Amino acid sequence: MKLSGILLQTGALLTIALTIGAITVIVRWTRPEHLFNVIGPLKVFGTEFEVGGWLDYQMSYCKSTSIDAEEHYSWVDGIAYSTPGMAVRDLPQGCHTTIERVMVPRIPSGTYHLEMVRVYQPTPLRRVELHASSNLFTVVNKESVKQCHPSQPPR
Repeated sequence: MKLSGILLQTGALLTIALTIGAITVIVRWTRPEHLFNVIGPLKVFGTEFEVGGWLDYQMSYCKSTSIDAEEHYSWVDGIAYSTPGMAVRDLPQGCHTTIERVMVPRIPSGTYHLEMVRVYQPTPLRRVELHASSNLFTVVNKESVKQCHPSQPPR
């Protein structure tokens, strides 16, 4: 009788401990974390860029984590032209201003602004996206690409 009572108490304590542990893990994985305190607008250096050329921009930020991020870019002129995610990379912790470089993809000539998204995954259950936009600039596509209005068939 005494042994079964001890086993019952041990089982109850183990169940309580596992429940508290599970709740702690779930709360820790889903709570918001302040990865960035500030991410400023992107400042593009220059006003005109050619397809295939490099676009340099400045970004100011404050970061308080060592987690790597993945960058995604969209070139927006009313239509968003998205490029595949860049390789996972990391910016140093603290408050910094950095100059980054991205290649201008094959997009039509026009006036654009750059939208960047940095994606962090601090836990398996939490994904954090940080968005920043740039000033306006012009993209020139010197390739002889025939463009027609959507209502007109190509020739």
